[in-house]
Amino acid sequence: MSNTDISTNINKTKKRTNAKKLSFKLMSAMLGCTMFLSPIKVSAQGIQTRSMDNQVNYTLAGETDGVLDYARTDFTKEDSDGIHLTVTKWAKLPGSWGETDKGPYNGRYLLNFFDDEFYKQIDSITVNGVQFEKESDGALWKVPINNQTLQSGLIGVITNRDIVIKLKKW
Repeated sequence: MSNTDISTNINKTKKRTNAKKLSFKLMSAMLGCTMFLSPIKVSAQGIQTRSMDNQVNYTLAGETDGVLDYARTDFTKEDSDGIHLTVTKWAKLPGSWGETDKGPYNGRYLLNFFDDEFYKQIDSITVNGVQFEKESDGALWKVPINNQTLQSGLIGVITNRDIVIKLKKW
């Protein structure tokens, strides 16, 4: 075998090796792009998918802007007394936001629930010993806003009130 033949065989081998390397790189790049652009579904065994039911089971109309600057309801805890929520509010004036004579929902604090499996288990809801009224089979609960329930007369200060949700005993 001459030097030319050896050199030709080496060049052919290099070309085949380079072609294989290029082919592998292209294949890897295409696979990477395919994985990146394809939607991937991730699931774990034993974990249920979650969805939100946000269907409102009552009609609310006639509400207007008022003097309540800030209000928020947070989950606090759950204990033997029930589920505790904290209502935090700040109002700039004591009047006009507790007027219940302007409609069935005006001047009232409302709690709305969407999951019927949950709200049908509610026995009672209270704030400072005052019982909420139940509507729509328990999807909506309301209580008048006044000094006894949510300290409506305190203005310019942040107030917190504890709401307790008691569930039916089984």
